[in-house]
Amino acid sequence: MHVTERYRLVNPDTLQYEATIEDSKVFTRPWTIRLMLARHKEPGFRILEDECEEDAQDVFRHVR
Repeated sequence: MHVTERYRLVNPDTLQYEATIEDSKVFTRPWTIRLMLARHKEPGFRILEDECEEDAQDVFRHVR
């Protein structure tokens, strides 16, 4: 598998994220996803870290 990620500044408040995945064992051709990411301008806005933990049944659960 080979993944190429790109970030492009569209304007001062917007990033474009692009990922192309190439895996000839899974896909017949490269697969690409693109997302526009907007800057949060709310006063006091913070990005919080996400965590997952594995339970006794080997299932991953989101931790708050």
